[in-house]
Amino acid sequence: GSGHVVRNPFPGNVMPTSLIAASPSVAAVQSLFKYWSTPNRPASTTNGRNNYISPTPLQSTHYRTYALRIDQNISEKHRLFGRISWDYWLEDARNLWGNIANGSYNIRRNRLLALDDVNVLSPNLVLNTRLGITRSPQAALMRSTGKVDYKGLGFSDVLANLIPKNLQSFPTITASGYDGLGGGSYNFNNNDIRSLSGTLSWQKTRHSIRFGGEFRDYLLNNRNAPTAVSPQIGFGNSWITASDTATSPPLGGAIASLLLGLPQSGSMAVVNGYSVSNTWWGFFLHDDWKVSSKLTLNIGLRYELENPETERYNRMVGGFDAEAALTMAPQALAAYAAQPIPEIPVNQFKVQGGYMFLSSSHRQLWARNNLNVMPRFGLAYRLGNKTVLRSGYGIFFDNLGIGRSLVNQTGFSRTTSLVGSLDLGQTYLSSLVNPFPTGLLPPVGGSLGANQDLGLSITIPYLIPRTPYNQNWSFGFQRELPGKFVLDAAYVGNRGVALPISQNLNFIPRQYLSTSPLRDQANLDFLSAQTPNPFAGLLPGTGLNGSTVARQQLLVAYPQFPVDGVTATVTAGSSWYHSLQVSFERRYSNGLTISGGLTWSKAMDATGYLNPSDTKPEHVISEFDPGHTFNVNGVYELPFGKGRRFGGSWHGVTDHVLGGWRIASMFRAQGGPPAFIDNSVLLPGHSIAEAANPNTRSWQEWFNYAAFDTNINDQPQSNNIRTLSSRFASLRGPGYWLLDVSLNKTFTIHEHFQAQLRGEAYNIPNHVNLNQYPGFTPSQPGSSQITSTNGPSPRTIQLALKVMF
Repeated sequence: GSGHVVRNPFPGNVMPTSLIAASPSVAAVQSLFKYWSTPNRPASTTNGRNNYISPTPLQSTHYRTYALRIDQNISEKHRLFGRISWDYWLEDARNLWGNIANGSYNIRRNRLLALDDVNVLSPNLVLNTRLGITRSPQAALMRSTGKVDYKGLGFSDVLANLIPKNLQSFPTITASGYDGLGGGSYNFNNNDIRSLSGTLSWQKTRHSIRFGGEFRDYLLNNRNAPTAVSPQIGFGNSWITASDTATSPPLGGAIASLLLGLPQSGSMAVVNGYSVSNTWWGFFLHDDWKVSSKLTLNIGLRYELENPETERYNRMVGGFDAEAALTMAPQALAAYAAQPIPEIPVNQFKVQGGYMFLSSSHRQLWARNNLNVMPRFGLAYRLGNKTVLRSGYGIFFDNLGIGRSLVNQTGFSRTTSLVGSLDLGQTYLSSLVNPFPTGLLPPVGGSLGANQDLGLSITIPYLIPRTPYNQNWSFGFQRELPGKFVLDAAYVGNRGVALPISQNLNFIPRQYLSTSPLRDQANLDFLSAQTPNPFAGLLPGTGLNGSTVARQQLLVAYPQFPVDGVTATVTAGSSWYHSLQVSFERRYSNGLTISGGLTWSKAMDATGYLNPSDTKPEHVISEFDPGHTFNVNGVYELPFGKGRRFGGSWHGVTDHVLGGWRIASMFRAQGGPPAFIDNSVLLPGHSIAEAANPNTRSWQEWFNYAAFDTNINDQPQSNNIRTLSSRFASLRGPGYWLLDVSLNKTFTIHEHFQAQLRGEAYNIPNHVNLNQYPGFTPSQPGSSQITSTNGPSPRTIQLALKVMF
């Protein structure tokens, strides 16, 4: 009558061997235990754990590459070369037990064919044609794939018949508290890129004109087995604990469940592959015009056309239809009309919208953009004999297709969960040998249309996308200075437009949120108050199927999906970059070469929404903005030895040992990146700059919390409209600097035989660069503690000998 299950202990707390022997899974249990290694070291804990060290390497990598190039001079004016390269990369990983029960292979085979033809058609006209084909197949398979006989292991015909015999792989067996068996994946990917380009170069008086075009064909194939090549079967403590409310035993319970052949969890999937492709065209016209001896202009125009991505069999989500009719909508609308909430009148409550799948009439993932026009302009003007002015502007488009977009195959694969028991272990529905007695659930593909995944969170590919592009511009000068120095200074800018970002389409409307800077419990209570659920019984297996839901669920645009549960990729992001870049170089003289540079920059972006209900992304300092960077490096030939200032008469051993040495050094430094700050409450009279007080900074707590209200009960929640920016230019993580030094000398042992001795010291001052902390939460003391380092630390010294012949 209590609704709980109480179990009797085994006599003496020892499982009877007769009970194990009587289990239908006994043969499989005995087979599996043969693959677990026995302990090979004393346990390091009182409960007997940490008693095994794998005798074989857990991972090894093998790599080999080959290349062949042929050059052919067809005539004095016609040359052709061809190159073929191929490589093989094998990673043997996770070989824990030294047998086929664990481990996986990752295999890559890259193939490249390149042809380049140059034909001089006339003294001022040259045609260059290029062909490229790249194929990059990759495979992932388990060490046991094709080497396992499920019937021989003791598993049932039902399970064995689910997997093709030549693909059967060791089952993934997990037992809580122990290292398991199996694990890995099985799939084949192939990425093909084929390109053809041609450039016609024409030299006409002061003009150097180039015209050409390029075609690229991208193909990405993913091939899976028709089902997962091994089931996942997990054993826990639920079926052997004294009662369903008792504490689980600290160790051994999962193995006891395994001995009885009674799994607690698991899954197996029916999977599908894909074949995605898209093509790209580009055309250009460019003129380098030498207007005079002092002025050169670069004028160009480029046009690109990217065809939308398609899947050969339309096995992809193709977008989101905001007005799609849903099968269950009439019932949900009727239920809402019977018990509405005051905030949404009955005639304004909408139940519509869902996935849109590719089909024979809708094959493309997005609408093609035909306006990708890119002007380019540059100039160089010589001002006197020692100064050159330079400037330029150009637009550069990115792509939307393969390599940028992800393949969403919702509906085309389906996972069946293992159900061990529905009555707390009084009766069992599955066993080790027959974990899926009723078979596997078949995928539905795109047959459900907009009704797919109702009640669940969904992710949508491009929503009305534009092609991303960058505008680049610069203006600067180069000046030759006394002492063989050259100074180069330039203003460089960049603007990113239509960058892909994520947007929440199912947010709580702004008018229902709190504008208080502090936690607003009344508003939280209002949003979380339970109301009758119009979807009750209509969305089985989801969190929206109960008799009631929170009020906020009925306020969103698509109440048939969870709050914040509809995420789309939109091309609404932007970025800005402005910098002053100064570099200098001292050309080789008296054995010394030195160069360096300083960059002052500010990078801003708008690639995320501060509040889901915001209409535009937040314009904020970029997380990649270093502020200032500085580097200097030099090489100095020490003035000792033959032909140098000191020791010019040295010879023999003296010159070999002391002469001809060269020292090189490199110094790099940059500021820390801006840190992310959680939504917080500034105390009256305080500013955000106080958090960056360098007088209180340490690795234990990088930021100062004195300016913030740290009372956990005052902190704003997701229902508060945030006004505090997510990043500030003044709040930065640790900066970075490093000094490396090397010393080397080349010995000529014979006319065709040399040796180079090199000593290198990385981080010679032994300076600790703290990891560049990404963010902090003022209400959580210790959240800005830095517990790791960045870059080479501590000091590293190495010696190397290279022989050249």
